[in-house]
Amino acid sequence: MSSKRRSMEGMMPEEDWAQNAYQALEYLMSRPNADLFKIPVDYESLGLHDYPTIIKEPMDLGTIKSRLLAGNLKTAKSFEALVHKTFNNCVLYNGAWSDFGISARTLQFIFRQSFKVSGNKICSFQAPSLLAQQFTKKKGVFRMERSCG
Repeated sequence: MSSKRRSMEGMMPEEDWAQNAYQALEYLMSRPNADLFKIPVDYESLGLHDYPTIIKEPMDLGTIKSRLLAGNLKTAKSFEALVHKTFNNCVLYNGAWSDFGISARTLQFIFRQSFKVSGNKICSFQAPSLLAQQFTKKKGVFRMERSCG
């Protein structure tokens, strides 16, 4: 049996966690300012010569999507770690309160709100509705507590 099946977007992983990861990634990539995170940072053409000395492991959403579709991500935790690395790298390089950092933290908040990894399970993906969710503010960053059932 094939480890992937055909979907409207091309090849989508068969595993439940990977399907939910794919849906979450597609949702993230459709959000405002997500274009900043869809492709690797072209630091050379941008003149960011210190980028590789600060960011040791670059990551972007497009690379994550490619790895997911190729079957190179084996666990939900590895997927989650790469998404966080994408946004954490941006904040590390640009600062939390820069325009880029705010975009990264906003998308990371959406990611955290949308689903939670527990073991190798990603709860069914649900696009967040800020009006319908209870959240708390801690140190200037909104956090949401959710659990897998």
